[in-house]
Amino acid sequence: MTLPTNRRHLVLAPAAALIALAFAALTDGAHAQPTAEQQSVIRSNCRSDFMSKCSGVTPGGKDAILADLLLGISEHLLAGGRAQVSAAADADRALSALVSFHLDFTLTAPDLIRVQDRDLANLGGEARRVRRLQRAYVEVWRGALQEARGDLDDRAARARVQAVFGLLNSTPHSAVGSDPDAMREMLSAMAAAALAA
Repeated sequence: MTLPTNRRHLVLAPAAALIALAFAALTDGAHAQPTAEQQSVIRSNCRSDFMSKCSGVTPGGKDAILADLLLGISEHLLAGGRAQVSAAADADRALSALVSFHLDFTLTAPDLIRVQDRDLANLGGEARRVRRLQRAYVEVWRGALQEARGDLDDRAARARVQAVFGLLNSTPHSAVGSDPDAMREMLSAMAAAALAA
């Protein structure tokens, strides 16, 4: 999965997981800036990844990195979700494509889910932008679900979508040590059942 690279985005690749882990280690101490020694360790252990993936990150320490991570993935999910719905032949296929698209993220970047769960509240003003993007992403799903199931009002459809996100975003805990293909199959079936309930 690839995100556009610029000042506000990072490319999500296997190396991004290493960067997210390094970030997570740095955030254990409330709002402290990473020390020079911590920055040096990150740069020396993943210098090529750091330079290629983080060269456009706005200076500002962990808050800037956190904002870039969470805004970047939220923008990616929203744009990708819209693209899945636009490309689908019908609403049922749109829902299936949305589930598959979201699983691509959750199964390959569970560390970003952990970072958001732990640190979104510490983001300050950028947290509102992240939440706005995430609400728009929920609305993409809600619209597709209501199109597929004409019997649901906005509130009922949104509740189902939020429940499915809880299921799919559980991968930092539920997928540990599991076969990724088997986990994808199981979570896809469970998500389809929840959306149909």
